[in-house]
Amino acid sequence: ATLSDEAEITFTATINDQTTAGVTVTATDVLSGAPAYAVAWSGFFVDYKGADLQLRVGKVKPATIGLGLIFDSDDFDGFLATWVWDTENDLGDWTLFGDVKDYYVANISFALGDEDEVAVGVTASYDPLALGMAGSLDLAFTLGDDDETTIAAEAGVFYATTLTYAGALTIDTSLDDLGLAIDAHYVTAGFVPSTSGFTADRFGVGVEATYPLTEKVDGTLSWDYAMDSAMAAVVTHTIEGDLVYTVNADTSETAELDATYNVLTSGITASAAYLNYPLADDYVLSGKVAYDYPAATYAGVATLVYTIASDMKLTAEGRVDSNGAAFWSAEAQLAYNLGTNTDLTVGYEQNTWSDDINDYDAMTISDTLGTLSAGLEVTF
Repeated sequence: ATLSDEAEITFTATINDQTTAGVTVTATDVLSGAPAYAVAWSGFFVDYKGADLQLRVGKVKPATIGLGLIFDSDDFDGFLATWVWDTENDLGDWTLFGDVKDYYVANISFALGDEDEVAVGVTASYDPLALGMAGSLDLAFTLGDDDETTIAAEAGVFYATTLTYAGALTIDTSLDDLGLAIDAHYVTAGFVPSTSGFTADRFGVGVEATYPLTEKVDGTLSWDYAMDSAMAAVVTHTIEGDLVYTVNADTSETAELDATYNVLTSGITASAAYLNYPLADDYVLSGKVAYDYPAATYAGVATLVYTIASDMKLTAEGRVDSNGAAFWSAEAQLAYNLGTNTDLTVGYEQNTWSDDINDYDAMTISDTLGTLSAGLEVTF
């Protein structure tokens, strides 16, 4: 087994009414000394929030611009500046951000129309990481007596050695209780901004319909289809159905069934989950299972959270993965609030789960290591 310890301290300082700064210091293997202890600095930031100018340096996470042709939301170490013009000037909001070595993105967003009903954005990007430059125009507006239909579109270009282009469209509407979402995109080969949320050389469409079958049960049916941009080969064709039963909205107690059929491979991926079942006053049980056909592989996880006291929780979790590095995995974690802005976490995991404890996204066991961990987070 591999034994490790970790201490994490977060310093946050209020410099003035508009400015804060902070940094996180993480010390690893100080107690065990194996293989050698390490100290790392991360999460540094200086954040200024003025009436017109907002500026952050360090860890930043700008929002997706338009539909994501040029920039899809991501967090990175860099800078983010936003200037909000006085409404009388009608010059919109100006945003500039970048990862100094990799890319720089500038965006101007404003509203058009008698009642500012059309949102417009203009974006430019200098992208050393992708060895090119990019630009886009996006707009969004609503239609209908009750603004029940929202339409958004974005068109972009990218230039490296040749000029390439892309376009995306989404339509979200409702018909009584039926919710309907339609999306389409066309991205030529060579359209490769490093911050794009789209894959180059793709023509794709998708439809998703959501309907409340009862007061507590919502059903969703979706279809996704994609070809290469020459429309010569199909690369994606899936149909997915999902049922969610909300037992208690206040406690997020839900049950869910999901199945995806891959038309290209005739494969089926199915999963079932039950989250936040109150086993007893202080015990909450959650679990999920997934199965792939025809591979006949499966994975499952069950999590029990025991609230020992108002400031202390114990989480125990067991997992299985028929196609993992190990068949089973287990983890226990104790979280204790020692006082104001001070949290202690200790735990042990045997056979590493790809997700954090109480997180069911990846559902894989990645290695056979055993890890003892201790973390202390202090915020000033």
